[in-house]
Amino acid sequence: EDASSAAPSPRGCADGRDADATEERVAETERNDEEQFDCQERFECQVQLGAPEEEEDAGLVAEAEAVAAGWMLDFLCLSLCRAFRDGRSEDFRQTRDSAEAIIHGLSSLTAYQLRTFLTRIAAGKNLDAQFENDERITPLKSALMIWGSIEKEHDKLHEEIQNLIEVQAIAVCMENGNFKEAEIFGDPNSYLQPHDGEN
Repeated sequence: EDASSAAPSPRGCADGRDADATEERVAETERNDEEQFDCQERFECQVQLGAPEEEEDAGLVAEAEAVAAGWMLDFLCLSLCRAFRDGRSEDFRQTRDSAEAIIHGLSSLTAYQLRTFLTRIAAGKNLDAQFENDERITPLKSALMIWGSIEKEHDKLHEEIQNLIEVQAIAVCMENGNFKEAEIFGDPNSYLQPHDGEN
């Protein structure tokens, strides 16, 4: 009978191939047992320490979660702007939904603010959509005003998101032949103040 077709021996072949694989499995099982014992030992030690440390840990965890949620929200807002700019409406909807899920845990940002911001971004190409009393304020200009009220500290990401919204707002105005509206972005306060006598 051919030796290569025979079932491998649990003790291994003369060349040691099967024996090595078995030894590796035994060594791995021993390592897993040691790790499991070590984890169990640590868990028992933590349980014995009691509540004061758990309360400290809970405070640190809550703080870390808030920071991480803030970073994720920053990233998602940037992703929203990019998806909008690139015309990827499905990505925009999914990212918007993710951002809305995150804001439920943030006390510093109201769900209303983010929803109004996202609604205006989504309607950005529709110049007939009105969100402000002043009819000259386009949806993206309105989104910029809300974005400014949401942002607490001026940082690089905030500037980048604001620039992306401004670029898109100018592009939408030009795309629709509203070159005068596009020029308004040269003055950063122009969409916040009334423009007497302009068409």
